[in-house]
Amino acid sequence: MIFCSLVPPAAEVQARVLAASVRRHHPDARVIARLIGAHDDVSIWDELVDPGLAASVPALLRHALTLAETAVFLAPDAFLTAPLEPVAEALDASGVAVFRRVDSLPEDGKRPNHADLRRAGRIDGGAVALRRGPLADEL
Repeated sequence: MIFCSLVPPAAEVQARVLAASVRRHHPDARVIARLIGAHDDVSIWDELVDPGLAASVPALLRHALTLAETAVFLAPDAFLTAPLEPVAEALDASGVAVFRRVDSLPEDGKRPNHADLRRAGRIDGGAVALRRGPLADEL
């Protein structure tokens, strides 16, 4: 499995936290990035993707699938709290997996609240996983 992200300079610190959370839960996975603009520290990435190869999320995923059977795109502000076994199971079944936002929130009067969740939508656009194959080619 390979994890990838598009990282602008403003998200560099968040991306470091993302890379650390991926490595904590998937120590054998590769973590690659397409850096947008100048960055202070590039040592956290296993590979920096050439801008000509991956100027968009679909292009980055296409490149990642040349390196591994399974590719997971995560926005630089994502954070893994557990291994992604359910994602791997979904990929086995269909070849594509999208990530659902939380189902419920505590009734504590704080944000995000239920209205925020409804506005954001049920599917997180900053996370998608693909398995190499016809469906990935089509997407």
